[in-house]
Amino acid sequence: MIRSFVFLTLAIFAISTRLQAQGFYDTAPRFGQNSIFGSTKSMGMGGVQMGVGGEGAALGVNPAAPGLLRKSEVQLSLMPYLNTTNSTFRDGTVSADKSGMPLGSFSLSLTTLKTEDEENPIRAGVFTVSYNRVSVFHRKTVWEGKTPLYQNNSSQPTNNSIIDLYLAGANKPGTYPSQTILEDANGDPIVFSDNFKNDLVLGYNAYLLDTAGGSFVSAFPRSDLLKTGYYDQTLNHGMWNFGYSVNIKEKTFLGVSIGYIRGNYTSEVQYGETIKNVYVNPTNPNFSYLQGFKGVNFQLIKNLDQKQVGVNANVGIVHKVSDAFRVSAAIQLPSLTWISEKYTPSVIYDFNGLRNWNDPTEPLQSGKVSWFENSFAYKLRMPAKFRGGFNWIAGKTGMLGVDLEYTDLSTTKLTEGDGGYNFVSENKIIQNNYKATLNMKAGGELRSGDYRFRLGFAYYPSALKSGATYTNNVLKDTFYYTGGIGARFETWYWDIALVLGYSRTNYNYLPASIDEGISTKISNSQLRFGIGFIL
Repeated sequence: MIRSFVFLTLAIFAISTRLQAQGFYDTAPRFGQNSIFGSTKSMGMGGVQMGVGGEGAALGVNPAAPGLLRKSEVQLSLMPYLNTTNSTFRDGTVSADKSGMPLGSFSLSLTTLKTEDEENPIRAGVFTVSYNRVSVFHRKTVWEGKTPLYQNNSSQPTNNSIIDLYLAGANKPGTYPSQTILEDANGDPIVFSDNFKNDLVLGYNAYLLDTAGGSFVSAFPRSDLLKTGYYDQTLNHGMWNFGYSVNIKEKTFLGVSIGYIRGNYTSEVQYGETIKNVYVNPTNPNFSYLQGFKGVNFQLIKNLDQKQVGVNANVGIVHKVSDAFRVSAAIQLPSLTWISEKYTPSVIYDFNGLRNWNDPTEPLQSGKVSWFENSFAYKLRMPAKFRGGFNWIAGKTGMLGVDLEYTDLSTTKLTEGDGGYNFVSENKIIQNNYKATLNMKAGGELRSGDYRFRLGFAYYPSALKSGATYTNNVLKDTFYYTGGIGARFETWYWDIALVLGYSRTNYNYLPASIDEGISTKISNSQLRFGIGFIL
């Protein structure tokens, strides 16, 4: 009657892995939405760096900016961070903390400055190599809540289990289970292009799902469920830039750079159900046995590892309108990246003392079963980023600046998947669910002798369209509040900055079920430490 709890959960998990872990479309915001980045100085001012000057780390945003340097220099910074999440699912809220301390930025700028008596419109040339951690986090979304079979005082049961969800997807009109394979109305085998149905065929041929009355069925009793789970994610996304900028008559600064991108994303998702109250008609001859399912539980686990390498190019300009005002502009050309990923599902199951149907003297064993590892490779073309900046320089008193960045994630394209896969449906999802965004950064610096005091703010609106269907783990509007202090001396300088970021995400393991999903508040705190030397 029940075959094997382990095999059934494995079948369901194989299906859910393809649907949820392998969405592919979520790769676009994952590697396309960066946080504010730069040197410790710019981070204290909300990430403003388009035309600030003296910023080798700004090469990754505007390759003309290092042209403002008068001397060669080297700088680096560390960025210890703390990610805090508060996740709410039904009647429970759970908090989790994750932390790390990666390298935040590095730059080396070598400047060749012409002497005053040299008659050359190009007054200086600056070669710069820089590294920026453009996005980094380690956060854990944890949830727990009860999903009853009868909800909102209804007398009708609901489809509250993952088993219900996938059986509903299996029993489609025109699909007929047979003893060997799925067939159509003419008795011919069905060739499926949908991952869900492919996995269903695999599960059916392996006798992982049962059939009755011409449909797929489950022998598990209907029940109230306790659902638990977590989503543990780590992203390290960095960019090296190599560029050259020139100073033309101390008035206009031009620059170009080539970028090399590296990213690594890992995640572990766990979804669990524990059977609470079992609903079975007392006249059912198997009533007593089915009541023994109370306490039976399982966790479906999937691990995903993505590695990204890519290239891009930048061109930029800074122009001094006057000694007090600068305007700047830059374009980051579309990035071409190559992504390789692996994912592995597994199941942990606990029968909680349930007896073997065929031998009541023996309890069913509990344990863990792992599925095979899946590998896949493809290309991702990220859209261009258009940037502009405005700076007001108040002599030796300080400065104010505003940076703007425009990009459109809906134009992201997935291409050249293994086996000739062309991502038609995934690219359509990207186009229909994401939109163009205009990121804004503003900040300033007040000088007093050798010391600098900084404040800043940044706003990154969500890339999700209103009413978007595919929202899992895509950041909503994100706000950054920053401050910093530093000191600059003849041959070296130091900086400290505090960055506080706030955002939200939604996540739903079962988007087609009655569960409303998990709402998560995200707080990210960075304390940046930077040091630089004039060469």
